[in-house]
Amino acid sequence: MSKKIKPGGLAAAINDILEDYSESVEETVADTVKGVAKKAVKELKGAKVGNAKKYQKGFTSKIETTRYSTEAVIYNAKAPGLTHLLEKGHAKRNGGRTTAFEHIAPVESEVVKELPDELERKLQK
Repeated sequence: MSKKIKPGGLAAAINDILEDYSESVEETVADTVKGVAKKAVKELKGAKVGNAKKYQKGFTSKIETTRYSTEAVIYNAKAPGLTHLLEKGHAKRNGGRTTAFEHIAPVESEVVKELPDELERKLQK
């Protein structure tokens, strides 16, 4: 819809348009980050990690949104100390090492690839 603007109001009109666009981009980024984090949590919950059902169910995400950024932190709320031990394996008491169940790194690498692609796709609409 066209709107008549007086010469003195051009800067204000451009500023309003840019603010609207900025808000739209911020919403899109926040929604995309939330969606990708939710998908990552679902994949981590479904990952095969021995017989650690309680551990698998403990994955969750926390979204932190500020004026200039949206961050997703994915963590295990029920057994936070096990993530590194299960991902990398650890030494046994009587020698040897346990089997490493690499389940976080593949999801992380997928998210690192997916998020920019998804943002680009949504912002080009």
